[in-house]
Amino acid sequence: MTSAERAKDIRLRNIYKMTLEEQNEKRVEQNNACAICGRDFTMFTAFQDHLHACCPRRLKSFCGKCNRGLLCYPCNKFVVGILE
Repeated sequence: MTSAERAKDIRLRNIYKMTLEEQNEKRVEQNNACAICGRDFTMFTAFQDHLHACCPRRLKSFCGKCNRGLLCYPCNKFVVGILE
């Protein structure tokens, strides 16, 4: 693992209770595309989606059970915010 990958793995473990390997498996399941709109992650950054009602945002750490899929930036920022 590169230092950037190690840093991302640590961040994912601390915040979302998942590993970088698990997130990469989710990317493969989703064909490296957004779960909502299908935009390819080669053009957009992937964001981990989670059910905001499950864990209070102020804690900045989530239980891991509320993880859903990977979203592109526009869907993470605008679509999910409107739906929730």
